Amino acid sequence: MKKLGSALGIFAIGVLAACGGGAEATKDTTPPTVAITKDGNSQTANGPVSVTFTFSEDVGTSFATESILVTGATSGALARQDATHYSLLLSPPTNSKGNAKVSVPASRYKDLANNWNTAPAYLEFSYDTTPPVTSTSGNTGTCVNSSTSTCLDLELGGTTAFVPFNGLTASFVPDPVNAANRVLQMAKNGGNTEWAGATLGELGTLKISPVKMGANKVLTLRVYAPAAGEKMMLKLENKASNNTVFVTAEARTTKANAWETLSFDFDNPTEGTSYNFNTAYDMVSVFPHYGQSVSSKTTFYIDELKLKTEDRLAGWNLVWSDEFANTGLPDPAKWGYDTEFNRSGWFNGEQQYYADARTQNTVVSDGTLKIIARKETPPSVGDSGGQKYTSARLITRDKAKGTWTYGFFEIRAKTPCGLGTWPAIWLLGIPESQWPKYGEIDIMEQKGFGAADKKEVSGYLHHPGGDPGNLTPLTDACTGFHNYQLIWTPDKIAIAVDNRQYFEYQNPKDGNFGNWPYSGPQYLILNVAMGGALGGAIPANFVSDQMEVDYVRVYQR
Repeated sequence: MKKLGSALGIFAIGVLAACGGGAEATKDTTPPTVAITKDGNSQTANGPVSVTFTFSEDVGTSFATESILVTGATSGALARQDATHYSLLLSPPTNSKGNAKVSVPASRYKDLANNWNTAPAYLEFSYDTTPPVTSTSGNTGTCVNSSTSTCLDLELGGTTAFVPFNGLTASFVPDPVNAANRVLQMAKNGGNTEWAGATLGELGTLKISPVKMGANKVLTLRVYAPAAGEKMMLKLENKASNNTVFVTAEARTTKANAWETLSFDFDNPTEGTSYNFNTAYDMVSVFPHYGQSVSSKTTFYIDELKLKTEDRLAGWNLVWSDEFANTGLPDPAKWGYDTEFNRSGWFNGEQQYYADARTQNTVVSDGTLKIIARKETPPSVGDSGGQKYTSARLITRDKAKGTWTYGFFEIRAKTPCGLGTWPAIWLLGIPESQWPKYGEIDIMEQKGFGAADKKEVSGYLHHPGGDPGNLTPLTDACTGFHNYQLIWTPDKIAIAVDNRQYFEYQNPKDGNFGNWPYSGPQYLILNVAMGGALGGAIPANFVSDQMEVDYVRVYQR
């Protein structure tokens, strides 16, 4: 999806005339606003949370419990602290993990001049009210006893098996700290090769359910080692490849003769190829004291190999979002409209006219944004190029905090099913007039040539050095909502859907700006094009279709 466009900021100032022997006071027409904050600095709550509503001015008694929407938690009584502050206690469910959200939609409170609020506000936070793990043994109580689940446990009655190799000896034994817990003892003997280890898996097949990692690729293992600084290696491989398709990660112990949880980051592999989502990694092996032989028997114990990656949002802070909690046109403080090439025609043979702030093409209702493409004559505003279809192209450029360099982007959306439509969610480098010099990141695009195209999406990059990218199947892309995700750091760009990464581009760090122009600001674009290079032929019976967006969230570290 090629670039370009501009947004106009419109400012209006109203002044009342003076009369009757003196200047009349200017009438207050400014709507009130509210900011929602919670106590504590941690993003994850482990108990009740006190939420504060801070208003821009006195809202009297118009703000009440009915003004607030709460999901994922139970709310207590709303308390007024002073003219501009209210507080509310939220209680997440006990012994559980999840997310809670408190929001105040538009038209829920008013100031003393009877101006109703027009801007919605919200606060979202995660919670974990499960009891803290205090166990010093290998068993933390957080692992499911099944080798085909997201965790390999080693308890009696389980189905986990092991096969040692290259001289390693291994056996199930009581935990050295807690005899009631069973663990795997792994011993390297004098003269063992440096790659002695053991494969773990399902009894009979020695396989595991294929490990699927999203944007975060960290797996964990409980380890009891004889010394700090011991190198442990974890190897994932495709069993059918006969040891030719694999990826490894390493971690070092920090304790001697004590249990600890080691993290293995497959985003930075030590051997093999980079992690490939399309590969079925259905075999896992553990290598203690990796890379060195030993002169005498050296014993390790392992437990709880967790094959599910950690929270993808760990370490990221929400810096910009739109939850589309208002009604009508999108929030003008966050979105503008790109109409620059309506008269001359848009790129790539596209056939649409992009409307400016027109609810027939862009509307927020029932908690989602709809970008609607229609077969119709464009409105008479003097910039039409004779198009027969209207749509919208929303941009964050020129808006407060509407450009970013690096971040984690997540847009939950449902694409149009109609043939001839070309929806896109993408970022464009600034200045865009020199495209592709400053790069383009397509988080999601979908072709419209045939029915099969509506069952897949793509993520691509465009810069002077090339156009790398990939397609991925998504059979219900146009009938269900999906999370389209981008991780953009100084070292790489990774594109995923529903935490499933399917494309990655590493910064070559070769000094060639044309191969990595992704170190400067880019802005977000949401649009539905008609026809063109990826939209294909528009059916004669096309009437209208839409891309629906549930939310847009941008996180940075």
